Amino acid sequence: TVGKWSEPDIEAIISLNPDIVIADLRTPDPEKLEDKLEGTGITVVRMGFTYPDYSSSEIMALGYILDRKDDARELNSFAGKYLDLIEERVSSIAESERPRVYPIYYTSADLWKTGSNGSIVDMLCGLAGGENIAHDLTGGTGGMYPTVDPEWVVGENPQIIFTWSSPGGYSPANDTAMRELWTKIVQAPELSRVDAAKDERVHLMTTEITSRPRWFVGLSYLAKWFYPEKFPDLDPEAIHKEYLERFQGLKYQGIFVYP
Repeated sequence: TVGKWSEPDIEAIISLNPDIVIADLRTPDPEKLEDKLEGTGITVVRMGFTYPDYSSSEIMALGYILDRKDDARELNSFAGKYLDLIEERVSSIAESERPRVYPIYYTSADLWKTGSNGSIVDMLCGLAGGENIAHDLTGGTGGMYPTVDPEWVVGENPQIIFTWSSPGGYSPANDTAMRELWTKIVQAPELSRVDAAKDERVHLMTTEITSRPRWFVGLSYLAKWFYPEKFPDLDPEAIHKEYLERFQGLKYQGIFVYP
């Protein structure tokens, strides 16, 4: 253990004698990491592996740093194949025909924290061909994660709701927690009045597939949910399974979406 991602244990890091430390883009603050490692010969590399706009370039940069360029290219090629497919089919859809979507950013806090222009959920929504009803709003962290009024959401009447973060993941053996959250969303007094809940087009995803290097798996699910008729040949679960087995050496297990 070398402390938390936000509170590193500098003595523990130094005792391991690493060549590099890879840390999140924003956290911890430099005075808790770079400043304390100054003069040790240990280089700090900041990478997020979170935002779709930068993920592939970060993976390629890591390939150069670790002298695994071919592996990095292989992973980017694998993900890029599905990203190109989704972009090609979504690009021809007129703005007026795109579903209106309400992305819920952080369900453990409340149902009214969303993501606007520049946020992860907004990027995913746009890449999958959805119209984020919160795109033009501001507020919250970086001005990109506002909390909205429930009645405003009712007035906007989204056709689809999806979550960026929910229970589930690689370890859970059943979907009980996700099912309870799904029920909470569709039965919320305000959300139960919108088309997304009435038509049961409410979808939960875990952060394992909405950010980090697996974000293209989450995007594949969104494209399939938004346009099932356009993506009959897209199998997000199979994509995820191949990623885990081929690139991570792990068996596919867990629950990442609901229903």
